[in-house]
Amino acid sequence: GPSVRKNVSYRRYEHTCGHRQDVSVANMRHGDVDCAGCGQSWTSKPSKIYLLDFTLPDLSVIKLGFSSNPEFRMRQVQIDPELTKGSVLRSVGLETEHRAICVEKALHSHIKAHRPDLIVPPEPFRSDIRTTSEIYHRHGRTYISALLDAVEAGWDPSA
Repeated sequence: GPSVRKNVSYRRYEHTCGHRQDVSVANMRHGDVDCAGCGQSWTSKPSKIYLLDFTLPDLSVIKLGFSSNPEFRMRQVQIDPELTKGSVLRSVGLETEHRAICVEKALHSHIKAHRPDLIVPPEPFRSDIRTTSEIYHRHGRTYISALLDAVEAGWDPSA
């Protein structure tokens, strides 16, 4: 039924256990939901660190982040997919979303400390991508891919 949030993007759902909760229609459509009454927390589900590529009208950039569904995340952040032309370059699977958050934050900190020149300030992409950070110049792809290779091989950047 109608969401308690009074937001047309959400609906009220009832799980077989009887628990009711508001869920984004998009999250329900893509299966990115868990019952808060009887299910496992989202933090315990498998996730991925991803590298997305966007060709913006005036700039080519990459986005490093985490999601259980990088393809959906890519579409979610694009304001106008016709203009941004996004693609998933790669993803690295991790055992839990909690682990993915820790690794992702550590990777961003590592890049900020060692390659701040790769960071794109928000102004050039603000009108094309729904995010305020985590955007890097495309020429940083090799460097960031090497970091993802290291994560895949067992390096823990948060340690």
